[in-house]
Amino acid sequence: MNKFIVIMGVDGSGKSTIITELKDKIKVSYSFHFCPTNKYNKIGVINNSPHSKKPHSISISIIKIIYLFIHFFLGYLINIIKFKRKGHIIGDRYFYDVIIDLTRYRIHNKLNLSFIQYFIPKPDLLIFIDCSPKIILSRKKELTFDEIVRQRCELTNLIKKLNGHIIMNESKINLVINEIIKLIHVDE
Repeated sequence: MNKFIVIMGVDGSGKSTIITELKDKIKVSYSFHFCPTNKYNKIGVINNSPHSKKPHSISISIIKIIYLFIHFFLGYLINIIKFKRKGHIIGDRYFYDVIIDLTRYRIHNKLNLSFIQYFIPKPDLLIFIDCSPKIILSRKKELTFDEIVRQRCELTNLIKKLNGHIIMNESKINLVINEIIKLIHVDE
């Protein structure tokens, strides 16, 4: 059975590397970065300063959230359902990333978006790629140590709430890939 798989993690946790390796091991019919519509699929575009811009006002933030929600929902209806018949679908980040990292998406920090998680179509398999803040900081310098710690905590809580899986990425990548493949084949 093909699955809609979302891989989450802090910048530098190894998401992109793992997804690239995973695509060589399983049949993937569609992959996306952040949003399942083509509008946001900027694979290969690197944002070296995701927290450098100021957040929008509350009203603009609300409009942006509605806009993103529509894109995610339409992306699910148009791409996820269609491509899932042909193979697995892998998402690098998902709407949950907006909930975890408001600053990256310039959403005003006075908004609590946790309620939206109940309206976004759920992936079949949700994985949080985790590793220590020191390792993450050694790989990428986009976020501060404190921000890495905060995001890891938020992601851990969200993943537990959504019955996802946490996989540590501090050893050999083939061990991480094998663990993900076992999770993919659990229900078969």
